[in-house]
Amino acid sequence: MHKAVMRSAVFVLSSVAINACCSSNLEYDPEQKSYILREPLQVGLGTGRGGLFVSYEPNQEWSYALQATIGGEKAQTTKAIAVVQKVDDAYYDRFIIYGDGRGIVSAPFEFQAPITVTEIYAKDKNLRWPDYVFAPGYELRSLYEVEQYIQRHRHLPGMPSGEEINKSGVPLLTTQAALLQKVEELTLYVISLQKQIDSLRALVPRK
Repeated sequence: MHKAVMRSAVFVLSSVAINACCSSNLEYDPEQKSYILREPLQVGLGTGRGGLFVSYEPNQEWSYALQATIGGEKAQTTKAIAVVQKVDDAYYDRFIIYGDGRGIVSAPFEFQAPITVTEIYAKDKNLRWPDYVFAPGYELRSLYEVEQYIQRHRHLPGMPSGEEINKSGVPLLTTQAALLQKVEELTLYVISLQKQIDSLRALVPRK
């Protein structure tokens, strides 16, 4: 839970001007052509349908439409951008981008377009990684049982059905764990079959 702390002044935004009741907290930088905020300020946007909008049509190859520059030793702990939900008298951080570029999302996040990543690290403390398949006493289904299950359900045991995937999507972490479980079970089947082959070879007289 995050309690918002803002003080010193209230900004009233309109389509043409910004009126600060404590302008001493603002310092104009002629080189950057911008105002520097010296103290924490509260921005009042009203409680109606209005909000803060950025409309920008750049005339150069690249530029910033909205920039938050955070420096110094406190950059890692500074919430450069935050979406905070107010519930009764409590405040909850739902989306945070810290001053060093890290981000934390604590609510469902939906992408409606393809995403490209270098790597994904999914963590779930309650997930059992299928090392237990190779533990002594693991009950491996017979291939006949697997065949009967497939004929009845049209998918592998322990795997979601196509109907479930179409309804809820693919849970990446649990699906990856389930796939690894099947690979490890297949390994045990192959080892068992190899032992049977070796036993049968031993029964065949050598010429």
